[in-house]
Amino acid sequence: MVRFRNNRQSPRNYLSRREQRRLLVLVFMLGLVLLAMHEARQPQNWRWLWTLGNRRADATAASARPAGAAEEALDHSTGRVAAADGVIDRTQAFFPGVNPEYLKSVEDNTVFRKSGRDAWLNLLDVLHAQDAQTLEAASSGNVGYLQLLKQPDQYRGRLVSLGGLALRCLPVEAVPNELGIRRYYQISMRCAGGPARAVIVYCLDPPANFPTGEQIRQPIELTGFFFKNLAFTDGQQMHVAPTLLARTIDWTPTQPSNAAKNAVPTVSLGALTVLVGIAAAVAGLCIWFVNRRAGPAGPRRSAAEDDAATGNCFDK
Repeated sequence: MVRFRNNRQSPRNYLSRREQRRLLVLVFMLGLVLLAMHEARQPQNWRWLWTLGNRRADATAASARPAGAAEEALDHSTGRVAAADGVIDRTQAFFPGVNPEYLKSVEDNTVFRKSGRDAWLNLLDVLHAQDAQTLEAASSGNVGYLQLLKQPDQYRGRLVSLGGLALRCLPVEAVPNELGIRRYYQISMRCAGGPARAVIVYCLDPPANFPTGEQIRQPIELTGFFFKNLAFTDGQQMHVAPTLLARTIDWTPTQPSNAAKNAVPTVSLGALTVLVGIAAAVAGLCIWFVNRRAGPAGPRRSAAEDDAATGNCFDK
């Protein structure tokens, strides 16, 4: 008698607990990979690399600096302040029409106070009487958030330029005045290359069709007078924001390209990770439900019993 055996492996039983655990582990690992890819594409997760590089550069500069030298040194012969982020000339005259005596009453890190009203109206008067080109030509240069925040006395009443992203623009009634100014626009912006902190700009004449509202994202550039570091509250805690007054802002409307208009919506990696997690949970519940309905698995048959049941046995 010759017996022919079927040497093919039996198919996997995906209802067995071993296979179920294996599948769940694979799905879980796939979800972790997708989550890691999603986090890796976020720029803020890699800022520590640039911070580390900047710290090393600062340490190298500090080691090369003569002993006893300060971060900010005043040259009394010229009246210039040499700072890490630039040079400020204290002897430079103010823009024509700006009264320095009014600026002495302005207090930083406070809300708007009556003591600063004269300086506020004086700067508004100068802006209202000048055109944007003249103001831009008289700017002392580009500044950033930290420069204004840390050196308010050096920039107060000076024309400075900055750019960034406007996040909010709301019309505000002007303080009572004899200049004919009834309202201006309060713009909250984030400086380019700076921290995610607000800079507040009061603009007299924004461009036509410039969007207003609580949530806008528009790239802008401007030249204006720095007034003070203004204290304000968001309803939970106090904040401080450099505050400027500007005649207008430079704004180029961003139009979506044809490719962007015709692009097919895609699913982000974050959403895909959530979907994979939901699918894994649903799969686990289905497997648990099937096992509960099927009950404990019976004993597995031997190869001889399989041959007898399938008729895989021939006599010669």
